[in-house]
Amino acid sequence: MPLKWKFFGIANYLLALFFLLVIVFAIKAFFNPHSGMKHLDGARLITFSIFVIFLNSCFNIYFFHRHLPHRLPGKNLRIFYRVSTLLGTIAFIIVFWQFITDVYSIFTSEEDPSFIYFMIVVYASVLTCLLILLMQYSLPKYLEKRSKEEINKQLTAIGKEE
Repeated sequence: MPLKWKFFGIANYLLALFFLLVIVFAIKAFFNPHSGMKHLDGARLITFSIFVIFLNSCFNIYFFHRHLPHRLPGKNLRIFYRVSTLLGTIAFIIVFWQFITDVYSIFTSEEDPSFIYFMIVVYASVLTCLLILLMQYSLPKYLEKRSKEEINKQLTAIGKEE
């Protein structure tokens, strides 16, 4: 399996784990009125978007173990894969837009440095999500190509046996 797809698998595991922690932290802050997290006041859409990215990573992990390096998925799974990719892309756009709007406010105000470091880590993860999405868009073509190569290899092996 090429290094690119190994990175795809590892990055999905790391992203899913990190975003799960972010989701737990955000939900805890939502239900704790004394948390002091003024930054999470209108962040339900962002938290939901991060949840969608988390689910997309979980689906990618399933897909990675089930179909890479050369097994084609069935029709229903391909449709679900496209929907998952589309929803992951929309969630990424929402989170990235929030990143663009937050950059200015974070660096022009006197924020707690630990919050700034946390935000840098979150958005580094979002950029990792972008790389995953780009690879996710190219995965079906890769699987189709590898599946054809595998079938040709098996047919050639059968032809040599006779």
